[in-house]
Parts: sequence; structure tokens; C-alpha cells
Amino acid sequence: MDRIIAALLLSLSLGLLPACSESIEESGDTEPTDATVQDAPDAADEGDSGYTLIVPDASEEQPDANPYVPPEPPGTSIVWLHTGTTLYKGDLAVRPFTYEKVGDFVCDDYTSVVTNAQQLTSITDLAVDQDDNLYGVTARAILPLAIENGEVRCTDIWPFPSGTARVNGLTFAPKGTLAAAKEVLVGADDDGKLWRIDETTGAVTQIGSFGQVPAKDGQGNAYDSEFVGEDFMLSGDIVFMSNAGNPVGFATVIECKHCGTRVDTLVEIDLSKLRDGNTESVVKSNRGQVLKSATCDGAAVEGYDLMYGIAAYDAQVYGFSDSGEIVEISNVDGTACRIAQGEDETGTALRFYGAGISTAAKVVVEFN
Repeated sequence: MDRIIAALLLSLSLGLLPACSESIEESGDTEPTDATVQDAPDAADEGDSGYTLIVPDASEEQPDANPYVPPEPPGTSIVWLHTGTTLYKGDLAVRPFTYEKVGDFVCDDYTSVVTNAQQLTSITDLAVDQDDNLYGVTARAILPLAIENGEVRCTDIWPFPSGTARVNGLTFAPKGTLAAAKEVLVGADDDGKLWRIDETTGAVTQIGSFGQVPAKDGQGNAYDSEFVGEDFMLSGDIVFMSNAGNPVGFATVIECKHCGTRVDTLVEIDLSKLRDGNTESVVKSNRGQVLKSATCDGAAVEGYDLMYGIAAYDAQVYGFSDSGEIVEISNVDGTACRIAQGEDETGTALRFYGAGISTAAKVVVEFN
């Protein structure tokens, strides 16, 4: 009896299968729109499952997992800017850009350590290493600095040997450029030469120059024919960054330091060319004269000069001028917009002598 019932049930189930299959096909619910339909595995291989296998279409782009972006080191957007006697700081990642007073420079032993030096009244530039340590420069010495109780004090004094060229711009060459395992202080002077500075003796060694003035800049703007072929001079400052192992540098130069109205030129420095004894140009590209961009508002100036301090962050270079202008410069073509006017607490325009930012600052190098 049990065998008869089992046979009847099997017969009924086999009779129903075509109807069920037909019903599913007519419904259309199983038609994939963004997938490839493959036949079910062969029964001889894995057994007939009775189901249709749907797999993603390999030709369709599949979403990737979010790539890991390492966090930016804290503080690397902080720029240190200064007059001859007072240090300020601001954050280049924040808009509108603002700054605050840090303190006055104090160096009690300067006149006793530096031969024939007068009272310290003018720090001409700053350099900031990857750990945010500050170093100032005067015409006669390098000064490691520390912020203490509202003052910016010298923690040491490294005098230059007698006869050393006047260094106006200061930065650090990242590890792997002038030295494999450490950062090296680099200075630049009015004559357009770059110098390695020995931190133990203050001795300087030339490592390059800014080259000669061409007929036109990188954007086709002409230079005065009177100065074509003359040496580019440092207008204000140099800044180098490690750039995740691909070091990059910028400088503001000028064709004539004291000969009427001029504008600065932004150049990119090829750090791979820096080497002891080099007197040749280390300029990688002339990005252009720092002319006012057509995209910005403000006074009807043609260009910007005397930017004694510069810093680079993200895709911009920032200039801090002798007249207190704070300027954002495109590192593609050198065009610029003023983003702030530096003033002290009394409303008097500041005269910026220099600026510095960590060599670990984020930088995006754009090309023409």
C-alpha cells in the first residue's frame, strides 16, 4: 500500500513541474537587467538544482573599496610669518586667512657671540623643519628658536664666518636631497646664489643659482631687454617640501632688485640639482611673473613684488610682502590674488620680512 501511495505522489509531482516552470517564465520576474545569465551546472557534474545561476557581468565596473588616504600630519598647514622683530602664525587651510601674534624675538647673547654685531633688530627669514622646529636668519647668524612665555627666544647662535654672503632666504632641504638621513639648512642671497649651511660651524657652500633672466617668462610675458641675460636675484624667499618622497621647491626671484617698479617671478626649483660646488642654475621651470589674476577682485595693481616671505600649501604658493600684502599665487602660471592685508594691533601695516612652513606640508605640484 505504501508503495502505491509513493508512486501516485511521484506521478502527481512530475505532472505539475511543466506548469510551474511555464508560470515562472511568463511572469518575467527572473529577467536580470545588469547581469549575465548562465545555465545551471550540468547534472552530471554537480546535480541538477533546478535553479538559474546569476553572476555579475565582468564587463561592468564594480565599485572599488575606498582607498586608504593617510592623514595629514597635524600642524603642517601652519605658516609662520614675521616682521624683523615679531613672529606671527596662521593656518593656510582656513578661510578667511587670519593670523595671530606669537611674540617678539629675543636673543640676549647675540651681540656677545656674533662679532661686530649690533642689537638684534632684523630677522630676515625663517626655516621650519619636518618637526616644526623654527630657525631664524640674520645677516650674520643662524638662530634656533623656541617659543617661551610669549617670547621667541634664541636657544643657540651659529655665526656665519667673516665675509659670508648676506643670506635673506632660508629653508630646509628635505631628507634624501643634500643628505640621505637628515634635513639640511639652505640659504639664498640677493645675488641669486643658493648655499648649504653647516649648522655646527655656520660655514656656507654654494649648491646652485637661479640662473639668468630669459626674454620671456613661462607664460610669454616679456622681461625688460636691459636685464635679459643678467642673473636672477632672490626677491624674497625660498621654500622646499618633502612632497611624499618627491621633493619640490619654489622661490620668488626678480630681474633687478633696485631699479624701479618690478614684479616678482615664481620659479620651481629642481632639488635633484642641488650639490656642493654647483654654480649652475637649479631652476626647473619659470612659472611666470606674479601678475594679478583676472579672477580676483581688489586694487588695480598689475603685479606683486618684494615678497620677502613665501610658503607653499596644497596647490598654491603664498607670498608675504614688504608692504604687508598676503597673496595667494597659482603654482601653474604665477597669477595671484591678495587674500589679506597684514596689520598689527594698532591697524598699522606690517612689513613682512619672511615666512616658513614645515617641510612636511601637503603640496600639490601643478604643471602647465
